[in-house]
Amino acid sequence: MIHARRIVVFFIVLTITLSVLTGAEDLPKLRISLPPVMGCLPIAFADGWDMFTQSGLSVDVVGLSDNQARILALMAGDIDGMICDVSTAILLITSGTDIVITSTAYQPEQTGSLALLTQSYFHIDSVEDLLSRTETGNTLKSIAITEMSVIEYEIDALLTSLG
Repeated sequence: MIHARRIVVFFIVLTITLSVLTGAEDLPKLRISLPPVMGCLPIAFADGWDMFTQSGLSVDVVGLSDNQARILALMAGDIDGMICDVSTAILLITSGTDIVITSTAYQPEQTGSLALLTQSYFHIDSVEDLLSRTETGNTLKSIAITEMSVIEYEIDALLTSLG
């Protein structure tokens, strides 16, 4: 919760600074997309509570839950920015997309763990149970993850380590 407060405070200070520097001029509308992760909640709350508008900013939070859709929207100019993981930013740079990478002081606590979640009625208690129920090429019997993400890398590493 402390990390979320830091992000909100950072964006409030940023918006106030931008408001003071630009004076009475109208700011262009900023269109950003957020992934469905906990770290983005402060921005979503700030948007929902009209904190950007109160600070003189015009921010449009565009809901795109699919990582690939956000990448394509950024490349097409449909959004001005997005919050993403480092691997996505590197992929955008290597693809030739003209972007600027920024960051905050937000540092998530590293737990060294990866949680795999399933519905309780599947009675899956281990990775081996999960793998015994998956089939290559069968979308109904596969693991749903965000493509080209840190999570995909971690799951690949986990499955590779298990053989």
